[in-house]
Amino acid sequence: MENQQQEAAAESKALPPSPSSQPKDIEPNKESRPGSSWSMRIAVALALVMGATALAGGYYLYQQLVEQYHYTLSVEEKQSAALKEPVSRLSQLEQGLKQIAQLESELGRLTADQSALERRLTNLSQKTPDDWLIAEADYLVRMAGRKLWLEQDPATALSLLKTADERIAAMQQPSLFSLRKALAADMEQVASVRSTDIAGNVYALDEIMKRIERLTPGRNKQEYTPPTDETISDSLNDWQTNLAKSWKALINDFVTVRQRTGDITPLLSPEQEWYLKENIRTKLLQAQLALYRHDELSFREAVLMASGWVKLYFSVDSGTGAQILERLDSLASLRIDAVPISKFQSSDMLRTLVQDGVKAPLPIPNPTPTPAVNPLPEPDQEPEPSTAAGSEAEA
Repeated sequence: MENQQQEAAAESKALPPSPSSQPKDIEPNKESRPGSSWSMRIAVALALVMGATALAGGYYLYQQLVEQYHYTLSVEEKQSAALKEPVSRLSQLEQGLKQIAQLESELGRLTADQSALERRLTNLSQKTPDDWLIAEADYLVRMAGRKLWLEQDPATALSLLKTADERIAAMQQPSLFSLRKALAADMEQVASVRSTDIAGNVYALDEIMKRIERLTPGRNKQEYTPPTDETISDSLNDWQTNLAKSWKALINDFVTVRQRTGDITPLLSPEQEWYLKENIRTKLLQAQLALYRHDELSFREAVLMASGWVKLYFSVDSGTGAQILERLDSLASLRIDAVPISKFQSSDMLRTLVQDGVKAPLPIPNPTPTPAVNPLPEPDQEPEPSTAAGSEAEA
C-alpha cells in the first residue's frame, strides 16, 4: 500500500498542471501586442485593392479584346465585300477569254472552209471538158462497184464499165491508154462472174409459200411387194396350191393388203399439220434470207429440209404436192457464186485524175525552114576576101 501511494505521488509531480488548475490571475493579456493586428488589416486591405485592380484590369483587357475581335470581323467583312467585285470581274474576264478562244477557233475553221471553197472554185473555173468526162467516168465506175458488191448484179456493172470506157475513149488522149487498159481488165473480170437471178428465185419461194396451204397430208407409196407366182398348174396334185392361189386372187379383187418394211407414221392432227406448214414457211423464209446474203450452204440446207418435210408428211404423188416438191428440188441445185473481185484497178487512177485534172498534151512544134543569114564579122575580125572585093567594086 505504501508503495502504491509513493508511485501515485511521483506521477502527480511529473505531470504538468492542467489549465483548470492554474489560477485566473495569470491569464495572458490579449492587448499586449496591438501592432500585429493593424499590419494584418493593412495587408488584407492591400490584397483586396490589388485583387480589385487586377479584376478591373482584366475586365478592361477583355473589353479591348472583344472590341478588337469585332473590329477584325468588320474589317474581314469589308475586305470580302471589296473582293467580290474583282472576283466577279475576273470570272467575267475568263468567260470572255473562253468566248474569244471559241470565236477564234470558229474563225479559223471558217477561214479554212473559205480557202477550201476558193480552191474548189478555182479548180472548177479551170475545168475543161476532159475533166468533166473524167468525173463522169469515175462516177460510173463507182456505181458499177455498188451494183456488183451490194446488189450482186454483174450485168449492170459490166454495162456501166463499158459506158465509162466510152467516155474516156471520146477524150482521145494518148496519156489515158493505161486507164483504158485497167478498165478493160475490170470488164473482163466482171464478165467472168456468173450472175444468179436472186429476185426471180425469191419470187419463186414466195409462190411456193402461197401454195403450202393446198398440201394434203398423206403417206407416200413406198411399199415393198414381193413377186408372187399366181399361175395355176394343170397337175391334180397341186390342188391345194391352186385353191390358195384362186382364193388369193379373189381376195385381191376386193381387199388390198399392203406390206411395209419400216415403221408406220401416223397421220397428223389439224394442229400438228398447221405447225408443220408454218415450219416449212419458216425454212423457206430462211432460204430467201440466205439468197439475199449469197450464202449457198444455208440456202441449200433450208430448201432440202423443207423438201424432206413435204415428202415425209404430205402427199406428193400428184397435184400441188408434186409441183412443190419438183420446184424445191430444182431450187436445191441452185449455185450462188461469190464475187471474186474486191476492187477495180481503174478506181485509184480515176480518183487521181479527178483530183489533179487531165493535163492537156503539149503542142508539137512544126519545123519551118529558116533563111540562111551570114553572120556579121566581129569588129576585130577582118572581112573575108569576097566581101572586101564586093565593097571595093561598089565604091
